[in-house]
Amino acid sequence: MLLIMLFILCIIIGVFLQKKYSSCYNVSVLDGIGAILTLLSSIAIILSLIIIGANNIESNAVKQKREQRYVGIMYKIESGIYEDDFKINDKDLVTEISEWNQDIVYYKSMQRNIWVGVFIPNIYDEFETIDYGLIKKR
Repeated sequence: MLLIMLFILCIIIGVFLQKKYSSCYNVSVLDGIGAILTLLSSIAIILSLIIIGANNIESNAVKQKREQRYVGIMYKIESGIYEDDFKINDKDLVTEISEWNQDIVYYKSMQRNIWVGVFIPNIYDEFETIDYGLIKKR
């Protein structure tokens, strides 16, 4: 949110520089800087709005995908599918749980970030990390 506000502030400053100094001089450096600042900030705002829109459009699909991933991991843990004599699947399950936990913690943190949180849909608070203690010890 602050990132977008910063872009808007740059546009205001750019327009101010154009209006204030374009009448004082024929062609001023500040007028050119104001025009460039306004143009770049406008492009940044448009791109930011497109990214926000795209992320929010697909947020339901991402949420359902994450839910299914969670259900799949929990099924493996509860049913004991991962158990084998060579403990090969144990390592795979621990890796899968680790990746799940890292993703959830990362996205929870990013959606609360004051600079880029507006780009991350608020769906990650609904998910929990998986406790490694759920894996049965043999």
